[in-house]
Amino acid sequence: MKYLLILLLSTCSLLAQAEQDAIEYKIEIYQANEVDLIEAPIEQILANSVLLHAPSMIVNIGESASIEFGDEEAQLKLDVKSDKKGKSYSFEISQRNSASETWSAFTKDAPNIVVGTGLFITAELLGHTYLFQISADRTKT
Repeated sequence: MKYLLILLLSTCSLLAQAEQDAIEYKIEIYQANEVDLIEAPIEQILANSVLLHAPSMIVNIGESASIEFGDEEAQLKLDVKSDKKGKSYSFEISQRNSASETWSAFTKDAPNIVVGTGLFITAELLGHTYLFQISADRTKT
């Protein structure tokens, strides 16, 4: 009986140390310059834009993560979250200015984007146009 208990405890310890599935979000945030964002090909838009941030986050499946950036005048926040199975994810962009303590949604929650695919989205804040390139892939932690 003593050996069975030791084996059971060892198995539980190994399971606790096992790798967990997670989602790796890669986000590139650009400030777009004078380019027609509707008509121009994405390659031209990126070539005429300035890369501001390129964070990468590894997040457990079903959990959310946020990135905030900006200055004293105004900030943007990007929230990402996968579904419980890690098959799709959603995002939301919010904004806050220096006069406000609360975030206001800039975009509605965009659900059911398939993990493994990426997307581009633009947001405008105080006369600046920002381009977000978001991708999500499954990984292990």
